[in-house]
Amino acid sequence: EDFQPHRKAVTRLNEKYGLDIGLLTNMQPTGKLDVLKWSAVTLVTTCEDLLDPMTPDVAEIYTKEGAIFEAVGPLLDKAGARRAAGHKFAASEGASKLATKHARGEVDAAELLQRVRAARATGRSTILVSMGTVITGDSPDMGWEGRQ
Repeated sequence: EDFQPHRKAVTRLNEKYGLDIGLLTNMQPTGKLDVLKWSAVTLVTTCEDLLDPMTPDVAEIYTKEGAIFEAVGPLLDKAGARRAAGHKFAASEGASKLATKHARGEVDAAELLQRVRAARATGRSTILVSMGTVITGDSPDMGWEGRQ
């Protein structure tokens, strides 16, 4: 009875394509991604010290499946390099208001940086968190194009 939309979607896929996908495929144990066993290596864009810890059961299964993870640190390249994908700030249908304002140049990065510096000057801690999508995106401040 629980999660009826998921149950119906899995049933439709199985019936339409003759598959045998289970209701909990790619969901057990929590945190494990089944597709990673097919990857030659999974590149993680952080340093090893900042890797999210895995639960022992997830780590054991990945080891048994031969999944390999390499913490490669930040992705830095040279001018003119081509990239397959990344987070897009450019305005598009369904883009958030903040992303659209940023794309139009309405978010003043200099003012934001000034506020961060002022906070630090008073002893306040500031933290920048990147999940990897912004740094590989098209942000003029922090993306691939932001190295000025």
